[in-house]
Amino acid sequence: AVHAAELMEVAVDSATASIRVAKQGIEGIVKVSCVGSVFHMLVPLFDSLREKYPKLRVEVNDADHIVSLAKGEADIAVRMVRPTEPDLVARNAFEFGWAVFASKSYAERHGLPARQEELCRHHLILYGEERQHHPGYHWMEQYYSKDGEVTRVKNSSVALRSIQAGVGIGLLPLYEGGSELGLVKVFPDAVLFQTAWLVYHESNRNSARLRVVIDAMIEFFASRAGDFIGRTNPN
Repeated sequence: AVHAAELMEVAVDSATASIRVAKQGIEGIVKVSCVGSVFHMLVPLFDSLREKYPKLRVEVNDADHIVSLAKGEADIAVRMVRPTEPDLVARNAFEFGWAVFASKSYAERHGLPARQEELCRHHLILYGEERQHHPGYHWMEQYYSKDGEVTRVKNSSVALRSIQAGVGIGLLPLYEGGSELGLVKVFPDAVLFQTAWLVYHESNRNSARLRVVIDAMIEFFASRAGDFIGRTNPN
């Protein structure tokens, strides 16, 4: 009995020491790569993490391309397509919807299509060729007309500004568009749904500082699920 109690005491001491070491280990730099629209939402989260862990620094890269986690270009990445590399760990970050948007000024000048098939009659904001492998960026191509007016942009941030300026109608993730930006949804519902992935390299699985940042991001995305999916209850 005494021996068992001693073993238990050693186990408790070991666990306590592990927790203490883990807390002390939350320091250093964690590099996060994500698209600009997600970056803006994450800034307050990373500010609060800095208050909780003064020795932790999160550097965010507004990347317009897929960075190499294996080469250390980032420690954590938010990707809109699930990675296929075997040495990467992918967790479901959030589900999000894409919707067709126009500016209020465009709607007043040109009216809005009643059906998706009528999009070809309008000036469309489309994405560049380098984005066409991505379902969200490719969706509007089916309504492209050689005789129609088209503006091509490199990412959703540029698309947003173009739509706001009244250039034409375009597709945006729901978390990027909104009436507060002077936009209106052309159709009431999202036309496409996707999953965003939080990705990190297998070699970082046991990193205490990465774990803190990853868990905080997952919790944040869960709290904003309605904003991403476009309805209050994502389920």
